[in-house]
Amino acid sequence: CVPADRDRACTRGQAQAEGPAPGTDDGVRVGFGLLSTSNDTIPPGRIHAVHVHQPLLWRPFGWWAMTISRATSQSMDSSGARPSTSLLPVGDLDDVRRVLALVLPALPPEDTDALIAGIIGSGEAHGFTISPPRARIVRWFSRRRNGLAMASSAVLMRTGAIWRQVTIVPLARIQSVAISRCPLARAQRLAGIDVHV
Repeated sequence: CVPADRDRACTRGQAQAEGPAPGTDDGVRVGFGLLSTSNDTIPPGRIHAVHVHQPLLWRPFGWWAMTISRATSQSMDSSGARPSTSLLPVGDLDDVRRVLALVLPALPPEDTDALIAGIIGSGEAHGFTISPPRARIVRWFSRRRNGLAMASSAVLMRTGAIWRQVTIVPLARIQSVAISRCPLARAQRLAGIDVHV
């Protein structure tokens, strides 16, 4: 349950069974669990990356899931469980857009539009730089889908033709960028880019 506006609250059962509740002054409050429920508040600035992905069998329904990479000082919470990284267990593109507005409020609308188009698209549209034709040897099926785009406030990385994924990394969270080349990539004049948060 993702409300259309932040003032309207979800019922307790819906928020915990289906996904995020609205943002609060302390951050984004996320409920999870079906029989044994718990809540977690993610403070502002603790989200380092947002991952939007779609397994193959979800494609006909237009379903997507969202997870996060977050800064945390502990590997387990007070109950002994690992902190949840799931933001949206399942939702459509409108749900993805609303959750992005909650967790990355500094992302301008034009960047969000490019992101949504990049999620479902392939090729160089919307500012994405894709793998060159010579990469067909190593990425024969996903060459046109794999891409990188620089938005005004984030880096967008798109991978996978069968299992689609887009990762959004705010520029303020990037610690370093590494370029790597294995012998096969060097022979093909290719390189890989890793963004570290």
